Amino acid sequence: MSGVPSALHQAFAAVRMGGRVQLLGIPTAEVPIDFANEIIFKGLTLYGVMGRKDVAENLSTRCGATSATVCSIPGRSLPTWFSPGAY
Repeated sequence: MSGVPSALHQAFAAVRMGGRVQLLGIPTAEVPIDFANEIIFKGLTLYGVMGRKDVAENLSTRCGATSATVCSIPGRSLPTWFSPGAY
């Protein structure tokens, strides 16, 4: 979520084939991306996120969470700003 070029490349490398990457963060300069190998051949879907509410809504849609729960990821806890009443 930082916009740091190395973080973007790590996200593209870590996501599974046909996966999705949510982009949040503004790079300070242009970021060279190998679209063919990092995105197209992996069949990725990219989402530009405009704020933390978008992130929470995308996570809840993806995880099928109810209004009481944003998302449950086994073995990990989400930051407190993902709480449903945080925005």
